[in-house]
Amino acid sequence: CMETEIAVRFLNHFGGGFAEKILVQKGTTLAGFLASKLSGEDVSSYKIRLNREPADPKEVLKEGDLIVLVPLKQEGAA
Repeated sequence: CMETEIAVRFLNHFGGGFAEKILVQKGTTLAGFLASKLSGEDVSSYKIRLNREPADPKEVLKEGDLIVLVPLKQEGAA
C-alpha cells in the first residue's frame, strides 16, 4: 500500500520552541501547509525556513522536513 501521508516537524512561536510532529498529505507544498496552519494570517509577516534554509513557498514537503516560522515583528513590542 502506498503511503499517502508524510511526517514533518513544525516549529513556531506559538509552541514555545517545541517542534511539533505533523502528518501531511504527500505532495503538500510549503504554502499549502502554512495556509492550513496560519488560518488566514498573512504569511508575509513571518520569516519562513525549511531545513534551516530560506524557503520557496512552492517547495513540496518531504518526510522529516523541519519548517520554522518566525514572526518578523513581535505584537505589542515597544
